[in-house]
Amino acid sequence: TDECNKLVGLLAFAKNIEPSFYKSMVIKYGSDNIYKLQKQKDK
Repeated sequence: TDECNKLVGLLAFAKNIEPSFYKSMVIKYGSDNIYKLQKQKDK
């Protein structure tokens, strides 16, 4: 969905600009969930 694409974009931005924020999201939501979200964008 459009919301998922927006979230994936924000996560990519955060990963490059603020890696500590990205890491905290991975810790909070789990690397599996972050990975699944990023892969949904490709569908």
